[in-house]
Amino acid sequence: MDMILSPKVAALFTAIESLMNEGCDVNSLTVAQIAGRAGIGKGTTYDYFKNKEELIGGAIVHQISMICREICAEMAKKPDLEAMIYYLFDAIDNKEYEKTAFLKVVNIVTDNSPLSREIEKTISGRGGNMYMPERILDAILNQAEKEGYRAENKPILYVKLNIAAKLLAYTMFSLMPGTERECDIASMRRMVCEGMLAELGRRQ
Repeated sequence: MDMILSPKVAALFTAIESLMNEGCDVNSLTVAQIAGRAGIGKGTTYDYFKNKEELIGGAIVHQISMICREICAEMAKKPDLEAMIYYLFDAIDNKEYEKTAFLKVVNIVTDNSPLSREIEKTISGRGGNMYMPERILDAILNQAEKEGYRAENKPILYVKLNIAAKLLAYTMFSLMPGTERECDIASMRRMVCEGMLAELGRRQ
């Protein structure tokens, strides 16, 4: 279950989401900016968070968790593996803000900054209580197993990382201007889907 937010924490998280959506560099944001956007006194912020990194890291983790929860709920309604994969393509194509935010988050969590380390700490501390992208990958692997796919001689982590890489590649393709694409969306979806199924192994 995701963390239930108090009204003030929710306002702070919404403020951070809004500022990120406007293109602000989260590493340059100040507590005063965030509190001002949220309509909350700067001092009040420290009643809930010990520093800027804990505040922004908490907001980013919460945002990812909410998006992943929604996606997992919709995937569970799909009749088979291919339908689940094509739903993911639809989600990527139709959620302009979410995919842009996702790429920003990828950049943040891989830059080894204090914020990146705080995000890792938050995720580790709350563990299975959140919906993280790995849950989406687990849903794909679980459905693949039900349908008889077997990735022989491949570690599960290797398979997960390769599937994640293909979804990331499709996200980047989706963000490209149409004039820069070397193929149409349907062709790219087919190639990515085939690549994901190949990673999952042979169907028994």
